[in-house]
Amino acid sequence: MGDVVGGKPKDKSFYNPSGRVQYEVLARTRIFQAGLDRLAKGLARGWRIGLMCAEEDPSKCHQHQLIARTLEKER
Repeated sequence: MGDVVGGKPKDKSFYNPSGRVQYEVLARTRIFQAGLDRLAKGLARGWRIGLMCAEEDPSKCHQHQLIARTLEKER
């Protein structure tokens, strides 16, 4: 589901001038919200869902910066 909840979008408008992803902007998009809804539906069906990342430092992982923070705020 990297195309909907991934941390490195192809669209350059999500990046600031220094090249960092603006997660707050990305989190407000319809496609990202649809991805979160898809995850929530899977959980409601009893699916076990694993979100994996290869980031060395978990605090820099998009799952922490983007997915977890958004879920904490909205769900």
